[in-house]
Amino acid sequence: MYNRKTDKRTIETKSKIVKSLSILLKDKDISRITVRELSDVAGIHRTTFYAHYTDIYEVYEELLNQIFSVMTAFLSAEDIISYQDFYEKIIQYIWQNKDFSKMFFASNTMLTKLLSFFETGCITTWQEENAGFVVTGSTGYYAAYRVFGVIAILKKWVLSNYELPTPQILEMITTLDCATDEVIIKLHSPKNADLPA
Repeated sequence: MYNRKTDKRTIETKSKIVKSLSILLKDKDISRITVRELSDVAGIHRTTFYAHYTDIYEVYEELLNQIFSVMTAFLSAEDIISYQDFYEKIIQYIWQNKDFSKMFFASNTMLTKLLSFFETGCITTWQEENAGFVVTGSTGYYAAYRVFGVIAILKKWVLSNYELPTPQILEMITTLDCATDEVIIKLHSPKNADLPA
């Protein structure tokens, strides 16, 4: 039986549309991209676009879902046993996908979603790896501080056209992150749980 969702041509067309959106996002905010412009870059007619998506934001959601699938795979990879392994994989991915990374770090909407995603993962990791870790009202702030710092370094690196070598970026992030992690874990130990949130 024919299934439009799994038709090879449909998959290829949708993939082309998503890729074209990622190209446009390198230079423009999502709110400034039109269906006509996206269709032109994808090499399709607008009616073809509307046969697959209702608007640009639906394509954008699909692009974000693809990005977060990759991020989830990073977080759950069995060969990651330390923060350094984790950051090394992210840096490697950014280096191998330079165009995509520039588009990603230039988009405030994508960064906001990424920050939220990693903040939640950060708190979960602290709880799983540190018996007695007490979540307080300030825990989210500490997670935001930690994650924003890492993302800021990666963003500066990408937008500077990778002016520093990858080993230096990895060392910088790992060193700062481990020092921050130690302080945050100490502040959230049962001994300090009575401190104001």
